[in-house]
Amino acid sequence: MNTTFLKNGRIVLGILFVLGCCACSDESVPAGKVTEESVYDRMGRLHNEGLDYVLERISEEAPFTRSGARKLPSADEIRDMCDDFARMCGYVCPARTRAGSEVSDDFSFLSVAQQEWVGRLKAEVRWVTPERTEDFAIAVGRLERQVEQDGRLAVSEREIVRYAMAVCRYSAVYWAENNERWMMELSGLEKLSLNRMRTRSEEERFVTEEWWENYKTIVWSDGMSAVRRGEGYYLQGAIAGSVQEFLQGNQ
Repeated sequence: MNTTFLKNGRIVLGILFVLGCCACSDESVPAGKVTEESVYDRMGRLHNEGLDYVLERISEEAPFTRSGARKLPSADEIRDMCDDFARMCGYVCPARTRAGSEVSDDFSFLSVAQQEWVGRLKAEVRWVTPERTEDFAIAVGRLERQVEQDGRLAVSEREIVRYAMAVCRYSAVYWAENNERWMMELSGLEKLSLNRMRTRSEEERFVTEEWWENYKTIVWSDGMSAVRRGEGYYLQGAIAGSVQEFLQGNQ
């Protein structure tokens, strides 16, 4: 009897140990960070790579003005760059109207359920800062899992919301790490700091307080631009909206 008791006890302890490991694993991997890339995480990653591609194209093609900044391309030229990148990634570019903007808060074309999730995403974006992108990814990751359980959403409706959330997660990290690079490359701040701002401390960052206030707006516009362009155009819309919002906020 004692032998049977000990044997059963070992089995129970083994089960508890396995369950404990699973629980620890769920807690240790932040939501939004996956070991195997999902279609939504791929979209977020390509969004960030697309921004690098557009910046490289602008740096190669846009001339400097007398003020030291670059002569920036038009909105249509930026969209063409985004289309080029999407084709390189294997995305077919659907026919589109060249007029219009990717950045807008009018989502009346979405279903009631979609608008509810977009509103919850916006509430999370209000709290994101460059210092807490991982916390933001965890919060949005929870929303993404909840969206999958919402029976009110058709598959296509759920897809649009998920893409928007994934793009926002990746956008928050991208702009926290690359804002200065964009400002220096497009606005000529590095040249200005050498020629006109010799009294500035070398440790002083080029990022202004005003830009960090616009940080949330850029992250939000990235995800919502994917929503506005809709199926088949998520990637191009998100990149174009991101660039346009950045340029508008730093004029």
